[in-house]
Amino acid sequence: MTDTELNSPAPTKKDRNKLLPIVLLFLLLLGSGGYLLYMYPSLIGLSSSTTASSSSSEDREATSAEAFDKIIPLEEIIINIRDRGFQRLFKLSIALELLNSQDYPEVKKNLPVLLDSFQSHLRGLRIVEIEGSRAIYRIKEELIARANIVLHPIRIKNILFSELLVQ
Repeated sequence: MTDTELNSPAPTKKDRNKLLPIVLLFLLLLGSGGYLLYMYPSLIGLSSSTTASSSSSEDREATSAEAFDKIIPLEEIIINIRDRGFQRLFKLSIALELLNSQDYPEVKKNLPVLLDSFQSHLRGLRIVEIEGSRAIYRIKEELIARANIVLHPIRIKNILFSELLVQ
C-alpha cells in the first residue's frame, strides 16, 4: 500500500447523505422521462402524422373484422352418454376458426355434414374419455381432424370451446 491510500479518509456518513438525494433525483428524472416518452412519443417525433395513425386504426378495424369473419359459431351439441349403467349429459358449444375468411360461404354450406360428423364421434365417447384437460385436448384435436376431412380442401385453424358441460 502507498502512503496516499493510507492517508485518504474513508467516506463518511455526511458524504453518503449528500450523494443519496442526487441519485434519487437522477432516478426520478429518468423514470419520468421514460414515462413521458412511453405515453407521448410524439413529443420527440417518434410517431408519424395523424393521417398515418388514422390509417393504422382503420387497418386494426379491418383486421379485427377479418378475424371475426374467420370464426363460425356452431349450434349447441347435447349428447347423452351411457357408461356402466350411468347416464350423463354432455353439452358442447363450439366455434370454428378458419384459416382463410374467403372459405366462410363454403363452410356454412357444409355445416350439416360437419355437425353430423362431430355428433357421430361424440356419441361414441365414454365418460372416462371426456374427463380432465387431456381428454378435452384430445376431443379438440379429433374434431379439428374430422372438420378438415369433411371440409377438404378448406382447413380449420382451431376449434374454440365456449361451453363444455358434463352432468
